[in-house]
Parts: sequence; structure tokens; C-alpha cells
Amino acid sequence: MKNLKIKHLFYATITALIFCSCASPIELYEKSGHAITMKQSHSLYENYNDNIKPYVEKAQNSILDRKGYEGTEYVLVSIQQLENYIQFLKEVEKTNKGNENNKVTGIAIFLGAHDKNKTLNSIPKFNHNIKSYDEMNEKNDRVVGDMRHRETVFLAPTFRENHKDSIFKNEFDRHIPFFIEYTNQDNKYKGTYKYLLPYLKNKETKSATRSLERNSSLNADEFNIMPPRQ
Repeated sequence: MKNLKIKHLFYATITALIFCSCASPIELYEKSGHAITMKQSHSLYENYNDNIKPYVEKAQNSILDRKGYEGTEYVLVSIQQLENYIQFLKEVEKTNKGNENNKVTGIAIFLGAHDKNKTLNSIPKFNHNIKSYDEMNEKNDRVVGDMRHRETVFLAPTFRENHKDSIFKNEFDRHIPFFIEYTNQDNKYKGTYKYLLPYLKNKETKSATRSLERNSSLNADEFNIMPPRQ
């Protein structure tokens, strides 16, 4: 009887812990600190459009000697594309299991701009419901939009640098965007995590490219950049 009571108490405790710790996705989102109100959303949009975007558009018109350029309003990424990218990064993490600092901790969202020859044709179709690999190669069905030098974003994974060093002033600084330096040609996603920013900041493109002959990019781009609706 005593053993039975202990067993019941054990199961009751485990059940209580499960119910206490399993918050719903909605609760997790609302308590994450990242949820913002409609008013905050409006403020962010207005601040960019009133104070930043006019200077971007003026610079864009000047660079290519054009008129009427309208800056990027938002970048569209399908849920499926985003989930595929996250699954890819989890597979990279699994492939490098056993390596120090192998865990992928986040995604860095970099600001960038396309080159002056960018066209709509080079951007994949908005694949919100991919059923085959063939569909991934379908042409973009958009026909309007000046992509030349257009502002965009690209994604890169981060890992946490664990060693003690004075250059890290806070926790954010420890999460480093990275690429992979591999040793085996047959597995280009297994190797050493290398800092991405020094390469991005290297103005000597040819030198930087030569230094990356045995390295793999984990970055993602070619999302649908949306100019204002006409």
C-alpha cells in the first residue's frame, strides 16, 4: 500500500510538472517579448517611410540615373521556405555533432542590396505549397518591379562563441554569423564554423574568394522583395 501511494504521488508530480511547463504556442509568443501592438507596428512603418525611405530612394535614383524609384516596402518569405531553411540548419547542426560550439543558436538577418543587373526572372516563384522539386524551379510570375540595386535582406545562421574573451561585451555579441570550412569534399556541410563578417567586410573580392575555396555558405536570399503596390 505504501509503495502504491508513493507511485501515485510520483505520477501526480510528473503530471503537474508537464501541465505547468507546457505552455501553448500562443502563450509562448505572447510572453516572448517579441509581440508588438498595431500601434507599435504603425510607428515602425511610419518612422522608416518618413525618415529613411526618402533618402534611400534619392540615392537609388542617383546611382542608376533613373527617376521614380520606389523603395522596398517589405520582403516576402513563405512559411514553407522558412521552415525548409530551419530544417536545413538543424541538419547542419546534427552533421557537426561532437564539434565544439556546434549548436545553431539563431538566424542573423542582414541588410543588403542587389547589383545593377538584377532582374525579376532570377527570383524564384513564391512557393507557399511546394509538392515537387520541379516546382521550385518555376519562373517568378511577377512582371512589375525594378530589382536593380533594390534593398533586400539575406539570412545567415549563428553559433554561440563560448570562450572567455573581453571582446564580448554582452550575450548578443557571442552569437556569431558563420559559414563552414570543410575538410572532406564529400561532405561540404561538416567542418569548422568560421566567422562570416570578416569575409563580408573584405573589399578585396578576389582575395576573399580564394580564401573560401574549401568553404560552404549557409546563407539564404532570393526572397520576394516587394516594392509599393502600384
